[in-house]
Amino acid sequence: MKKQIITGLMVLSLAVPGVAAAKGMVQENSTNDNPKTHAHHGRHMDKADCKAKMQKREQQLLSWVEKYTPEQKDKWNQVIAERKSLHQKIMSPEFAAKREAWMKARKNEKQELKKQLEEGKITQAEFKEKLKEKRKEFHKQKRAHFQTYRDLKKAVKNNDQQQAAKLLNQLLTQMEQHNQMIKTKIKK
Repeated sequence: MKKQIITGLMVLSLAVPGVAAAKGMVQENSTNDNPKTHAHHGRHMDKADCKAKMQKREQQLLSWVEKYTPEQKDKWNQVIAERKSLHQKIMSPEFAAKREAWMKARKNEKQELKKQLEEGKITQAEFKEKLKEKRKEFHKQKRAHFQTYRDLKKAVKNNDQQQAAKLLNQLLTQMEQHNQMIKTKIKK
């Protein structure tokens, strides 16, 4: 179960910057002429657009680091480079079997819960609660990272140097923890 949760967290955390970046994108192939129509979680973005948006976000983040915590710039560059390296490793063809195994394990876990429900070992309410708990664990780190990033944007907008520096350090710690989690996952 822990492996499945970690796998899910890893996959989501790698996708999070792209999804977050895509959230504000206007859906280009929409039949609706309303310019405020947004793509649903970036699913309508192609890879080049997503990568460009992530690169832009990374540059923005590094500019904030340079402005508010210049002493941490080298550490930030290391963490970002490590994150990219880990992402490339996970997404490499050599790693495809392991990725498949992680996804299959998550799917099997859900199937096991369904089987318990069908056999009457758990109630519908218990089934829903267990699925809800799994989703909570899965999204916990992602939400914390996003909230820190949103708070950082607000601090930068308000030109609150102390808060921006504090949040940049917090975000750096979160990214380091995430990288460590991915390394652990890769070694298993």
